[in-house]
Amino acid sequence: MAEQVCSTCRGQKVLNLGTTACRCPMCEGTGAQWDPGREFTYEMGPFILNAPATAAPTIPQTSSGATYNGAVANGVTCQVANYRFRWMFALATRTGPFTIQLQDAGSGSGRSFVPVNIQVHSENLFGNARNPMPLPTPYVFDKNVSITANITDLYGGVGVCSVTNGSAAVTWISGALFNTAAFPGAPYSNIPMWNGGTITIAGVQYVISSAAGSGVTSQTTLTLATTYLGATSAVAAYSVANTVRIGFKGVELAA
Repeated sequence: MAEQVCSTCRGQKVLNLGTTACRCPMCEGTGAQWDPGREFTYEMGPFILNAPATAAPTIPQTSSGATYNGAVANGVTCQVANYRFRWMFALATRTGPFTIQLQDAGSGSGRSFVPVNIQVHSENLFGNARNPMPLPTPYVFDKNVSITANITDLYGGVGVCSVTNGSAAVTWISGALFNTAAFPGAPYSNIPMWNGGTITIAGVQYVISSAAGSGVTSQTTLTLATTYLGATSAVAAYSVANTVRIGFKGVELAA
């Protein structure tokens, strides 16, 4: 569909006010007719950071199904389809916090939504479906371009631990230290964010205890909710993963 010209300025982008001219307030100086669009949501992911193993995405256009055996994921992508997209709200679901650098990789613009070469905390950029984070100025992506992200996990970790058959105690040996940090804000203060979460040890998933005084007790010790059932080992691989979905809510434009 051909782009319609603004009915207020007739495509001239400015209004003649006698001795002066000003940018057309209706089309914001684009010369195009304002398009309210139709509601649409794109999603980047789900992908997993600090997974037990690395795997390629099952849907490359959205990085869905990708897993990263570490805290860093660079070049995560979301493909805008056949219509321009006005991004209006930022959303995310995740197991735990992360930092992100987000940019428009299309049209050669390289437009970054955070300072260049800096990642910002997920709590400062994203809301959720009930309370989405509005963009002060909606941004329009061209059709058939990619939104890309570089992401660093602040939640999970991969490493090696020591476990004993029949015991709930887990001791750190090497790799990422156990996370003693708490989720930001009430009611999570002083409660390690791993408590009640899932840890994979030697390929088997266990739940970390959430009982008072239990769970993650230091950066090198934690307690499971149940006893470890595998073989006793001082070199058991462990993983605490962070599953992330990033949503871009807005409207799809007709042209």
